[in-house]
Order: sequence, then structure tokens, then C-alpha cells
Amino acid sequence: MTTLPFFGLDKEAHPLLKTYVATPLIKSTSFDESSGCYSYTAYGQRVKCGGLVKTLEHKYYAHYKDNRSKRRTKQTNIRGSNKKQGKLVDSQLLHYVHVGKKPKRCSKMTSALLDYWNSKGHVLQASQLPVVLRTWNRMTQADVITKNKSTGELCLWEVKTGIPVGGFRKQDNFNGILSDVKCTKYNIWQLQLHYTRKGLQDEGLLISESNVIQVYSTKDKGVQVKVHPEEKWLKKLN
Repeated sequence: MTTLPFFGLDKEAHPLLKTYVATPLIKSTSFDESSGCYSYTAYGQRVKCGGLVKTLEHKYYAHYKDNRSKRRTKQTNIRGSNKKQGKLVDSQLLHYVHVGKKPKRCSKMTSALLDYWNSKGHVLQASQLPVVLRTWNRMTQADVITKNKSTGELCLWEVKTGIPVGGFRKQDNFNGILSDVKCTKYNIWQLQLHYTRKGLQDEGLLISESNVIQVYSTKDKGVQVKVHPEEKWLKKLN
């Protein structure tokens, strides 16, 4: 079992963030790569749990099928992305939080994200921060948390790389309380964002704003950044 070195915290992080990572739960969090399970200490006992995504899938969109077909790159303006690229961006953002500057061989996607946040007056505070959802006994990680330099408030960002094939294509609606909401890849991203924010706030970390931030590459304009604000329909889940 390896202790989570995955999360980074800025040396001059917001006081609420420092308090959050100092809690026994977060300090005790670890991840077993062989089983894919998280674990943490609660009430003096070691608690094991799985990730969030499978729970959301089971609860809201068990019928959804990912479109894993490849684009015909010669006939589209969109350049492809993959998990390897996404992991690279995650690791470079983590490096930035730890070191305070871009890695020497920084990818264009990572640079575009950092440039975007800088242009909006945001400074990176944390990356890959562990998040627990006690009701379901599940864990996930907050991709990036920034601080708005003007207001001092914390913002949560769910980072996505590339453009999913058929991302806006509806596959019926979600299940349960969200039965009137279209089941699409982009709305699935919104669910992940919502529950990550909920887990943070349930543990006392106040988030003023949360967004999905998508970075992708096109042939004519190069790397682009698009922000998807938190959807209003998520209020049904509060």
C-alpha cells in the first residue's frame, strides 16, 4: 500500500485548505494500486472504499455506453486525446503546485490551463486533493483548487483533456431524481464535479465556485480552453 503522494498543496495555501489536509482523515488516506481501493482512518479504525465514478454510474447512468471509436483525423478539425495525455497534464499540474513553476518540458495543454488561470487572477492552491463521500463510503480526488486573488475565495476545477466522441449525444436520461436530465458525457462530467464539491464542503472546505475546465487541441487554432460552469440542474441533488 502506498501513501497518497498524489496531492499537492501550495506552501502559502488558504487557511481552510491547510486545516482540511491536517485532518486525521486526509492525513491517513492511502491508495492500494493492486486493488484500486482507497483507505483512511475513521473513529480509530481503518476503512476501505472504492472510487466515486462506478457509484455514480450505478446510481445514475448504468445504461450509458462510452463511444470509444476513433475520429477520422483527416476529416475533422479536432485532434485526438487519450488517457496518457490526461495523466501527463495531471502530473504536470501537480508538479506546478509542488514547485511553483512549470516543468521544463511542459505540454501545451498544461501551459494553456496555467495561462488561463493566471489571466483570470487565480493562483493554484492544491492538486489531486483526496475527497471522501462518507454517505457512500467512496473517495475521489479534486483535480485542481485555485484561489481568486481578488476575493480570496476558493474555486474547484474538474480538468478534462480532449473532446469526447459524441460528448453531447443523448443516451436517454439519467435515472432517479435526475430522470428529466439528458444523459450525455458532458453531463456525466457535471455529476463528478458536483459530488467532488459536496465531499469537500461536507468536510468543512468552503468552495465558492466550481467548473469543468476542458482543454483540447484543434488543427486550425491549436490548444483551446473551454469552461463549463456548474449546471443549475445539479441543485436537485442538494
